[in-house]
Amino acid sequence: MASMSIQRSHKQFITMKRFSLLCLSAFFYPCIADAQVFISSGETVKVSAADELHVQENLTNNSTLDFITFSGTAAQSISGTGTIVNLKLNKASGTATIASGMQNLTGELTLSSGELAANGRLTLKSTATGTARVAAHGTGTGSVTGNVFVERFIPSTVSSTARPKQWRMLAFPYSGSLLLSNITGIGISYAPQTMMVFSESGDDQVNYGTAGTRNAGYQSFSSSSQSIDAGKGVATWIYGDNTATAGTGSLTGDLTISSSGTLNESGADVVMTGLTHTKQGWHLIGNPFASTIDWNIISPLNAAVAATIYRWDPVAANWTMYNPTDGGTGGGSRYIESGSAFFIKSAAGAPTSSFSLTIPQSAKATNAPNFHFSKNPFKLDVPGQRAGAASTLAGLRLKASGMGNPIPGEAYLDVSRTDATKGWDPKYDGLMMTRTSGANVYFDGENENDYSMHFDRPLINGEQRYYPITVTTPMAGETLIEVAPEGKWSSMHSVALIDKQLGRTILMRDGQISYKLRLEELKSEGRFLLAINHVKLNADGQSPVFEAKALGNPVTSNVIDLLLTHPTAAAKRWRVVDAMGREAGVGIFSTDAGIQHKLTVSGMRSAGVYVLQVEMDNGETQQLRIIKN
Repeated sequence: MASMSIQRSHKQFITMKRFSLLCLSAFFYPCIADAQVFISSGETVKVSAADELHVQENLTNNSTLDFITFSGTAAQSISGTGTIVNLKLNKASGTATIASGMQNLTGELTLSSGELAANGRLTLKSTATGTARVAAHGTGTGSVTGNVFVERFIPSTVSSTARPKQWRMLAFPYSGSLLLSNITGIGISYAPQTMMVFSESGDDQVNYGTAGTRNAGYQSFSSSSQSIDAGKGVATWIYGDNTATAGTGSLTGDLTISSSGTLNESGADVVMTGLTHTKQGWHLIGNPFASTIDWNIISPLNAAVAATIYRWDPVAANWTMYNPTDGGTGGGSRYIESGSAFFIKSAAGAPTSSFSLTIPQSAKATNAPNFHFSKNPFKLDVPGQRAGAASTLAGLRLKASGMGNPIPGEAYLDVSRTDATKGWDPKYDGLMMTRTSGANVYFDGENENDYSMHFDRPLINGEQRYYPITVTTPMAGETLIEVAPEGKWSSMHSVALIDKQLGRTILMRDGQISYKLRLEELKSEGRFLLAINHVKLNADGQSPVFEAKALGNPVTSNVIDLLLTHPTAAAKRWRVVDAMGREAGVGIFSTDAGIQHKLTVSGMRSAGVYVLQVEMDNGETQQLRIIKN
């Protein structure tokens, strides 16, 4: 393959077939092609990123060009079948028209000024190495007219692991509706349903987006002649290409979804209208641009929309959330990649009227990776974001894990915002979105609001607070509930998990609570409380001591005098094993023995080292080394 690199230099002419360039010093002009540019098949023209190749006449490209700018004042045509890596439109007048063939864009399209008439002959490519994007207009006035093909690559493996067939929330960046028949590269089935749009218009709409299931909020398509309205997202079962059959298992090969339409690239911001407060005010909307967008830029412009967005994580089979004030504590990210849909909610406290959502051109994330679905913002293969020590947040993270999906369900409580309340704060809170494949945990709020991310006002003077939590599981079995501080949580506040059903109070020690139990009910509502300052700390700010002490150790008989204290729990059972791990004795503590216990260990006859294991009724344990002479 022949190639030619255009470098900056003093006056020189470089000619290649009908290719004429004038390159002047960097202090004057970029490279200028003042005659027709013709790139033959197999030839590559590269211009360094710091330079630009300005084409002011027609272009025939049958191979690869990079960093090219159309800057003529008259009409220009583009023909041939080739690849352009980065393309800029900077025309004071006239239209650049892709008149024949097909051009693939693999990098960035910048629309400074002028019109690019795509005519259905431009494809924004998406591969394993990246996805083409349209840059933010800034002060530019450029536009794209006519249909453009937009691709979205979905790899069959993530971190060398086969990707399971799964639900994804997809979107398409067009200004008009998209016929389902114009979507290729992915299987769409109508029986069973594998693509659905979300709507709150039905009177039977109660469940507002349950993890991709076919509840009343999701409406099915019946044929390929139907359309997806502009701005709408769709829940889609990713199972294979157009010839595949829907079913379980993993993808057998990479997929590239392709569709075509007129891009939202007139130069104006995109305003999504007709959103309503009907029912609970939920809407599944799509990223309207062929570019990653930044929710931190969008949210402050839209007071009618609650600040938290909701993204479906297909690996965890759970919802992640992002709020501009929370530092990503909901596991999500500020960035929404091209081709993705996400849930928003009306900020209104009750259904009133319609509202709109403005997504400006400036929301295009110029400094963020242009994500594709193997590395997307809700962290398929890296840990979710957390409030670190440098954060201004102060909170507690709850996790529930057990049967079903091994990835824990999570909830976060924050007490760092002075304007937060115990009720729903659309500025901060994230409402619970149902999870059905694994254990889940969330806070029970007022007015039937449940929170996976709940902000409340700061704690004052050691005040006591109690937050009811609900734990769910897809099937009965062993469950683990964990609690840990996050951000600038003050160690002067004690934390406890109260299990009202079993009468247990598990106090946080060494910065964590780990409570294992067996759940028989699939939804444990009203059973658990997260308690703050329920137990008073010692003067040094430490939790009251759980202490087990053997009096007269070493011992000379098979009797152990045990002194046992705990601030909230009662002694439950004990067990003694010898140095070989063999059981020497086991027993139940007397409920009226106070703090001193006399344990008779029948198997502790020989001299040696033994281990006494003590368990309290809240699940906490202690071990003591006992020496018998």
